[in-house]
Amino acid sequence: MDPRLQTVASFGSPMTEFVHLHVHSHYTLLESTITPAKLLRAVKDKGMHAIAITDRGNLFGAFELFSTAKELAEKAKGPADKAAEDAKKARAAAMPGDSEAAAQLAERLAAELLAKAKHEAIKAIIGCQVNVAPLGMKEKVRDMHQLVLLARDETGYRNLSRLVSRGWLEGFYFEPRVDLEAIRAHSEGLICLTGAGKDGFLNRHLTAGAVEEAGRQLGLLKEVFADRLYVELSDFGVEGPVSAIAGNLQLARALDVPVVATNWVHYLEKSDHRIQDVQLAIENATTIADTRRKRMPSPEFYLKTPDEMAELFKDMPEAISNSLVIAEQCSSKVIPTGQYYLPKFQCPEDEDETSLLHHLCLIGLSRRYGDTPTDEQRERLQFELDTIGNMGFEAYFLIVADFINWAKARGIPVGP
Repeated sequence: MDPRLQTVASFGSPMTEFVHLHVHSHYTLLESTITPAKLLRAVKDKGMHAIAITDRGNLFGAFELFSTAKELAEKAKGPADKAAEDAKKARAAAMPGDSEAAAQLAERLAAELLAKAKHEAIKAIIGCQVNVAPLGMKEKVRDMHQLVLLARDETGYRNLSRLVSRGWLEGFYFEPRVDLEAIRAHSEGLICLTGAGKDGFLNRHLTAGAVEEAGRQLGLLKEVFADRLYVELSDFGVEGPVSAIAGNLQLARALDVPVVATNWVHYLEKSDHRIQDVQLAIENATTIADTRRKRMPSPEFYLKTPDEMAELFKDMPEAISNSLVIAEQCSSKVIPTGQYYLPKFQCPEDEDETSLLHHLCLIGLSRRYGDTPTDEQRERLQFELDTIGNMGFEAYFLIVADFINWAKARGIPVGP
């Protein structure tokens, strides 16, 4: 059986649970009211155990969501750890009779608390809604389609980071953009959803009546992602290009691609749509009274409960259960932590970062104190160089010195 169609035990019954996989935070600037911390609280309150963050064209909120989810999980696990320690002590002191029963009770309590902590933990899934330039990322054409890419593992996160960086550095035109070739080159470890709204990767073609072209594009995505591709279905209570459910469903069945439900979330509660409407007016430098401005077609783009999503897709239960399957595939530890990753400084051929920093510091020492600095001054410099070296920060100091010197040479004030 296709592993994507299996029931995911760790998330419970796929008929009663759901994971939102297309969610914008306030890092999709002026289009969402959601902060990562509030998102995690809302997810817990609504009985869900995983959530994705998929801001448009950036990963600004990825680490914030990841680290906050980790902190909450560790906090929830605290009582379980204490109970486990108490159980160890009780077991060590256990004697036949009542003390043995007490040890067993303590162990059972610790196990129950640990299970509760695991159940309350929220898995943070890192993703991005990327803009895809159909004519190539180097072409200055504003037309673009949208895909959702989710990091399945650390390799996927690194590839997603590369794609986002390339979008800003190589493909930027009004917004960061990539193309299918760039996605193909960095697709390992990524799960692809076909996007929502009128600019969704398939929706742009379907709403123009270009069904064959939509099928061709889905075929290209399937070549890249194989069994890591899902056709995204969204229902916002409006007809036409925003949802295009029927066309997407037809293509998914024709090309044997599984479907998944999303709600293209921009705010937490339905009542928040008014605040988001003000954001959109600000984004477009107009007022909410302007009837021609950009706005969402309905107030349904909120973090719906699993029951609400199940009711919305009651005729397509596989679209709900597949959200759990995708969440199960995505690791909660995709972002490497505990180590600094600093850029390398380009040194002359005959020097490395350590020797170059030492050389420049000696020049600076002579400039400040003359050609014969005191032993105390030399010892102080060596102490600071040793500290920098032990921390592995030579490149950082060279980079900062480089742009400070560049600014001073051009008469640009540097502070403090």
